[in-house]
Amino acid sequence: MVANPAWGDIEAAIRRLDNRAWNDVYLRPIGAPAETYLAVGGGAGRYVVTGSEAGERFPTLENPTGSETDLVSLSFGGQIGEYPSRCVVDLNAALAAARCFYDAGGFDCGVSWSYQ
Repeated sequence: MVANPAWGDIEAAIRRLDNRAWNDVYLRPIGAPAETYLAVGGGAGRYVVTGSEAGERFPTLENPTGSETDLVSLSFGGQIGEYPSRCVVDLNAALAAARCFYDAGGFDCGVSWSYQ
């Protein structure tokens, strides 16, 4: 855990994700409840970007060209899971969403999140 990381540290951590040994990064805004966080999982070009808003809403970044039925196997939180391709994005999308969250200090940052 790194308290108050610079954006460069976060970007490097996300780029390091390899969908094996390094498979998740969590961001929590300063002063936010522990239940508010952004999680980036997977790696090696395929990422799931999701989180929690105070444990009440659960935003996910969506891939507009993905589907609910095509599944992608990713390691996230140390476990392999099957994720709908609509929830799997590339590195640029994952970095952009994480940067918006980091800059804004939360999910109200101009990213179009999906809430399931």
